[in-house]
Amino acid sequence: MNRALRRRHQRNHDNAPEIYEQVVVDEQLASRMPSVHIFASQGRFSSFEALRKFIDPTYTADGDQIDSEFIREVGIDEFEPMCIEAIHSPVTKPLRLLLERASYSVQWLPHFAVSCEVDSAICVFEPNVVLRPEASSLRYCGALLYQP
Repeated sequence: MNRALRRRHQRNHDNAPEIYEQVVVDEQLASRMPSVHIFASQGRFSSFEALRKFIDPTYTADGDQIDSEFIREVGIDEFEPMCIEAIHSPVTKPLRLLLERASYSVQWLPHFAVSCEVDSAICVFEPNVVLRPEASSLRYCGALLYQP
C-alpha cells in the first residue's frame, strides 16, 4: 500500500491504473476487518431481561446448549455470547441514539444509514458468524466494519 501511495503523490495526477490499485488494497484490508450485525425492534420487548431471554441460549443439566429463538432464526456459527450486545430503552428513540452505547460505535455509527424509532437493538460482533440475518423476526439493519 505504501508504494502505491508514493507513486500516486509523485505523479500529482490520478490515472485509472493507480486508482484501481488503491481500490484493491482497500478491499483487501476490508476483507480482514471484523463486522457487526445490527438488529432493531420497537415494542416487542418489555425489558432488558426480555430482550436477553430472546438472545441468550439455555443449557440442559448435562451442559448442552439449547439455542435461543434469535439464534435459531439467524443461525450463528462460532458462537461467543460475550460478543452479542443487547441495548434496551424504556422509551422509543432514534436507533442511532440507542446505538451510541454499543462497542466500537465511534467507528461504525458514522457510516450507519438506517433511520427509525426503536426501543431495542442487538449488535452481533465477531467471532460470531451470522448465517441468515434477513431471517430474523427483528428488523435487520445491516453489517458494518470496525477495528477492535
